[in-house]
This record gives sequence, structure tokens and C-alpha cells, in this order.
Amino acid sequence: MQVRDFKKTMSGFVHGFRHNISALSNILEVKYQKKCWPSQSIVLNLSKIVQLVIQRLSISAALFLQPGFLCDLLVIGMLDQKAIYYQDIPLDYIRDSNLGKHNNYYTITLEYGLSKEDSLSIEREPDVNKAFNDTYLHPVIRHFDGLSLLGEHHLPEHLESDLRPNHHPGERPMLQSLEYIGQSQQQNEFQEIYTHILLDFLKSEMSKNCLEKPTMINQ
Repeated sequence: MQVRDFKKTMSGFVHGFRHNISALSNILEVKYQKKCWPSQSIVLNLSKIVQLVIQRLSISAALFLQPGFLCDLLVIGMLDQKAIYYQDIPLDYIRDSNLGKHNNYYTITLEYGLSKEDSLSIEREPDVNKAFNDTYLHPVIRHFDGLSLLGEHHLPEHLESDLRPNHHPGERPMLQSLEYIGQSQQQNEFQEIYTHILLDFLKSEMSKNCLEKPTMINQ
């Protein structure tokens, strides 16, 4: 269960390998029963896609507990103006399967940054344009054509890993009375930044000429 991520993620513990088992079940059904990986088809509307991605980054236990190992996959079909969204797929499986043969897809992960400093004493730079320097768990969106990386964008780290504006576990009146983090107008405005950054990135990637090629939808 730890062959591909030994001492890198939580596969050695129940809160990690439970998600690996779920992914393995899907892999075996695809291989031996000729089923498709569970997915949902959505209209190619960037605003709705961004809302879905922000929602998944905020609530997915698999992405949170298996950082940089499990991902969500967004496959864009320009011809039929639809997108297909897959959840909780091992990154290596995408590369090793037909999913990695699409010419226009995005992987969505939560990942820790690299740092050789004292993990308890890291100076952070609160600049949304320098999120690639963030050390704590943060979203990373990558754009691929087959196995070729076309673009990569890091979203800023968030203390509670909840990127949803105006939607927070601290919505209950008692927690609001304690000024629970995330309830202030300033905090909600900061959370809205994630939506704008991700939307701008997708618009930029969509404008690339390579996206005019037809994309393969079937696994």
C-alpha cells in the first residue's frame, strides 16, 4: 500500500490507506470489469468549474490526507463544450492509464511546499502571487497535454484549508459570537481571492492554441 509513496503521505495509516483502497477498487473495476472511473459531466462553464474545484479542495478528505498522491482530474472537451470531473485518482495512475492520453486536462492536488528550514519557525510571505513558496498544505493546479506539463499554478495556503467564501464550519451563532476565524468580512474577502485567481488561471490556459485540438474523452 506504500510502494509509490513510502514515508511521503499517510498510506501507512488508516486515514490514508482507506482512500487508497477506494481508488484500488476503482482501478480493478476499470481493468477487469471494463467499467469507467466514477465521474460527473459538467457544462464547460468556467465559473461553475471553479466553484466545483474550490468545493472539492475545501471538503475532500482524500486530497487532504494524501497530499500530492491522490488528485482530482478535470478533462476538457472543447468540441462538445463539456468537461468531465474525476475524484480521488492516484497521480501515477493517470500517467499509466488512458486518462493521461487526453490532450487537455488538469490535475488538482493539495501539496506541501519544500523547505529545509525549521518547520516551527518559517517566515511566510503573504503574497498571493508567490504561493509557490508556501510551505504549508496548499492547492496546486497543473495543466497537461498528454504527459507534457503546459502550466502550473499554486494557490495560497490557508490555515483551515477552507477556501469557500461565505461558507464555513463556523457559521453557527455561538462560534460567530466568539469571532471564529473565517467569519469576518475581511476573511471572506480573502477567501474570494482563491476564486478569482483560479478563474484567471483557467482563462489563461484556455486561451492557449493547443486547446483548439480535439480531446479524447473515453478512458
